[in-house]
Amino acid sequence: MAIWELLLLAASLPGLERAVLDQVNAHRRAAGLNALAWNERAAAEARAHCGRLLAGKAAGPHDGFEQRAGRLRRAARARSAGENVFLMENGEFRPERAVRAWLASEGHRSAIEGPFEMTGVAVVMRGSRACAAQIFLGR
Repeated sequence: MAIWELLLLAASLPGLERAVLDQVNAHRRAAGLNALAWNERAAAEARAHCGRLLAGKAAGPHDGFEQRAGRLRRAARARSAGENVFLMENGEFRPERAVRAWLASEGHRSAIEGPFEMTGVAVVMRGSRACAAQIFLGR
């Protein structure tokens, strides 16, 4: 693991990650859907992706998704995968900002409301920038 990955991993904020999951699960329950179970492998993939994004090592928010999804589908024996990414340049990161932005977008909302059972969430900060990513897995 590269030093920048270790530093960004150390900067990830587990309480905020769980807060994002709690808000997504509250939305899913209100929509009559099952709550998503935490999947640490998906969270680790999401954290690594946020680290690459914030370090300028990824071309865009979903760069490399097919590779991440493939690894996770094999590891979790999942058939489907989805991903939401939220990037913020300045200000204090709040979970509700990311979830609100995702719900305001049809594509992101469809991932949140999709036929998934497991998820992993990352919140990583670097200077005044923040990245939140959520990877969804369905069996």
